Amino acid sequence: MSKIIDGLKSAVRYAKGDKTAGRSTFYLEMTERSAERLRQMMADSDADSPADVIGNALRLYEACLKEVNAGGKVIVRRADGSEIEAMSGETS
Repeated sequence: MSKIIDGLKSAVRYAKGDKTAGRSTFYLEMTERSAERLRQMMADSDADSPADVIGNALRLYEACLKEVNAGGKVIVRRADGSEIEAMSGETS
């Protein structure tokens, strides 16, 4: 369903209630390919940390899922005006 988050197939383990200043700690295991994509996104977006990239990705994914779950589609319009469907509730 998600072409946007494809590749971030990670095992997430919650760190035994480690909560400081309204934050939670997670440990991520991911493939080297996914880790490199994360590093590249950090560089491309001038993010301060991997957590910033992941937080931004979660907010975007959440907004996309909200639209898809309401029956909508997520469309990306390219600079040349062409459009591609990034997400929909339709199964292929």
